[in-house]
Amino acid sequence: MRIITIMLVALLSLDAFSSDYDCVESYLDKKVVFAFNDGDIDYLRFFENQYGVVTANYYASGRDVIRKIKVYCLEDPKEVFLTSSEPSSSGPYKKPIKLYLPVDVVSGESEAQIDLRWGEFYVPYPKVFLE
Repeated sequence: MRIITIMLVALLSLDAFSSDYDCVESYLDKKVVFAFNDGDIDYLRFFENQYGVVTANYYASGRDVIRKIKVYCLEDPKEVFLTSSEPSSSGPYKKPIKLYLPVDVVSGESEAQIDLRWGEFYVPYPKVFLE
């Protein structure tokens, strides 16, 4: 019984030290590019701070950079959820930013759902490329 308890505690402690951002670990050194059907090319970069917290910056073509977007690894292991409701320099936005990015991207075939404060996802969904 004592051995089972020790093994259970060891397993739980290993899980406690696992990262909350495992779903984006492979993207930390890459640029995630979104190709929209209207010709816009936007991209996203992930950053990990000294405390292990991962955020993202979204670079929209012809628009401002959206910084420090919160990253969430969903229970569904197929998607990463990113959101931000940070105000702009001119005041708050009515809608938050929402992005759903596939965990496993096949460059040029995968699609992302992107709502940059429009109140709905851009359709058709932009294609995702990795650089």
